[in-house]
Amino acid sequence: MFAFPRPHCSPGCRSSNHSAYVMGSSAFVLQGDLAVFAPELLFQLMSQARADGVLTLQQQSHQVRVWFEAGHLRFASGELGRIDRRLGDTLIRAGKLDKRDRDNAMRAWHRAQGKKRLGAILLERGLIDGVDLERFVREQIKDLIFEVLRWHTGEFRFESGVDIDSEDIVLDVQLDSLLLECMARIDRAQRQQEGDA
Repeated sequence: MFAFPRPHCSPGCRSSNHSAYVMGSSAFVLQGDLAVFAPELLFQLMSQARADGVLTLQQQSHQVRVWFEAGHLRFASGELGRIDRRLGDTLIRAGKLDKRDRDNAMRAWHRAQGKKRLGAILLERGLIDGVDLERFVREQIKDLIFEVLRWHTGEFRFESGVDIDSEDIVLDVQLDSLLLECMARIDRAQRQQEGDA
C-alpha cells in the first residue's frame, strides 16, 4: 500500500487542512503545486513508494492523467482524444494502417464518446496486432510524459486506489528508464535551441 509519513506543511502543499495529504479509510489524496514539486520528482516518488492510483497534472487548460500500479506506469492520457488521434496518424505514417480504416475507427471512437480507446477498436477490427499496438501506444505515452516533464508551473493531485478504465491498453513501464530517456531528450532539445539561438 502506498503510504507517506505525515509531512510538514509546505508552501506547495495544500488541502482543506493545509496538509500535503488527506487520509480516508484506506485511500488518500496528495496534492500541490508543480512549481514546488516538479513532475520528475513526483514520478520518482510514485516509483519509490510503489504507488497505486492516478496522478493528475494540470497546467492552465492542459491536463494529463497517469495511472500507476505498484509504482509502475500503466497508462497515461492527455486531453480527450489526443493520444487516440496521434496514434491513428502515427500508424498511418508507419504504414500499419490506411487513412480510410483510421477514419472509420475514429468515427466508432466518437460514437463511443471516449469510453473506448482507438487502439481497442483497431484491435477488435483486426486492423493491428497487439504487439504493434503496444509499441505505438508506448511511444505516445513517452511523448506525453516528455511534454509534462517540461512543465514548471501548474498543479498536481494524486488519488490512491483509482483503477484504470477496463478499455485502456495497460502497459508495464519502468519509470526509471522512461525518466532517463525523457530527461536526455529534454537536454538534447535545449542544446538544439541554444545552437539555433
